[in-house]
Amino acid sequence: MGTDVIIQRDELVQGLDKLWNKLHGREEHDNLDVWEWVQGVALYGVIKAYEETGQERYFSFLQKWCEDNGGN
Repeated sequence: MGTDVIIQRDELVQGLDKLWNKLHGREEHDNLDVWEWVQGVALYGVIKAYEETGQERYFSFLQKWCEDNGGN
């Protein structure tokens, strides 16, 4: 049984902004400079945020992250 969740676009963007700010934090577990499970989930979230909003900051971040970490 699935559950449909409906949120307003501005609520989504506010939540994504909170995530974005946390990913740029100073604590090791708050950023993507270190790779562990938590960062993997966060990176997946950035991918989904880009897919949902199309915001350039997410795409630029993902592109740079891939370049910095051996991606093409």
